[in-house]
Amino acid sequence: MEHILSVFATGGIAAVLWRLLRTAVRALGLSADAFLAGELVEARANRGDLTGLAEARARADSVRRARVRALLGAGAWLAVAVVPALLLPHPAAFYAGCSILWFLPGLSRHPASSNSRTE
Repeated sequence: MEHILSVFATGGIAAVLWRLLRTAVRALGLSADAFLAGELVEARANRGDLTGLAEARARADSVRRARVRALLGAGAWLAVAVVPALLLPHPAAFYAGCSILWFLPGLSRHPASSNSRTE
């Protein structure tokens, strides 16, 4: 029984670390997007393009909010990975329960249909 528990616990730890990695990479990509959006705001302001400036500011704010959400998500997955090992006397059962994460879909803020343009 203990061998089965350790196999599931290993799978659970791997699932949590995989979610952490995906969220951290997303936060890194959004950080680059936020930087570029900020540069676009500066360029539009220097050119005097008021309409473009308003759109660029809205996009920059949206990207920054998404980046904060991704960073908070990465922190939450890091906490799920580390805190049980520090606080629980036998964290294997908790991590074995986390193995179900392999079967649950990840949260997506952007549906696939939003990437296609219909112009």
